[in-house]
Amino acid sequence: MNLIFLGIAGFFSGICASMGIGGGFVLMLYLTLLTETPQKEAQLFNLCFFLPIAAFSLWRHRKNGLLCTSPIKPALFGGIPAALAGALLAACLPNAQIAKLFAVFLAIIGVKTVFTKREPNGSKEECVVRPPQKQ
Repeated sequence: MNLIFLGIAGFFSGICASMGIGGGFVLMLYLTLLTETPQKEAQLFNLCFFLPIAAFSLWRHRKNGLLCTSPIKPALFGGIPAALAGALLAACLPNAQIAKLFAVFLAIIGVKTVFTKREPNGSKEECVVRPPQKQ
């Protein structure tokens, strides 16, 4: 029965991740709540699951002309140091504290999502998206 739930969680995580709506959230909930996987292990599994899906999705979106490249450099310059700092912090903290920090982070993101007005085109900076290439 656990394999069925794992397959369902993996399927929905993959679908959500491919559409850019946070498939890791589904997987993290499954791993931490239903299987009682420790937080650090759940995050490792989530990362191993996310990276190939993200690479495939990035490739498909770029191939179809749906990739807006202007935010990439600023995201990398902020994201890489933040990821390294987060990894160092996670190595020093016990699972219980990481789980609480993750919950606070999700709550902040949820509140921001609910109360932030989006621009009509989905972003403040307009990106030109070209039609898909014919093969």
